[in-house]
Amino acid sequence: MKKLVIVLTILLVVSLGVIALLLLNNSSSGYIPDTSRNTTVLDLRGQGLTALQSQIGEYTELIEFLVDDNSLTGALPAEINKMRDLEVLSASNNLLTGIPAEIGQLKNLRIIDFSNNDITTFPNELFNLTQPFELRLEGNPLSVEQIGELRANLPNATIIF
Repeated sequence: MKKLVIVLTILLVVSLGVIALLLLNNSSSGYIPDTSRNTTVLDLRGQGLTALQSQIGEYTELIEFLVDDNSLTGALPAEINKMRDLEVLSASNNLLTGIPAEIGQLKNLRIIDFSNNDITTFPNELFNLTQPFELRLEGNPLSVEQIGELRANLPNATIIF
């Protein structure tokens, strides 16, 4: 394994039974430190990440997954489908070009934020989400027709474009 020089500041907050993990100054390799897989909030905002490794799926207890303000490209790993309790998925201000199809398996999502990326398409699996949720897509090069399709197929969603 490559030797990684990582400066980490880990703050564990226990409040109302919720454990939060805040990681600062992480490596841009996508490496996530070996921390408790039982954490409910994983905050990787502003870490300069360019990719996420598949090990992200090991965080099966997550309620909030925050990867805003990085340089992530492509789509988030398919392994997010293992985060069955996820309520908040926030990946704004990256360079993402797609939304993973596996998002359609996450039936507890209340907030999905892919604002300010380069997303030009979305998977049909997104239409599997029937619960009320907020979908933030502003700042992406989606057409008015695509937004209309989202609104028609996601009647319980509040779509912000």
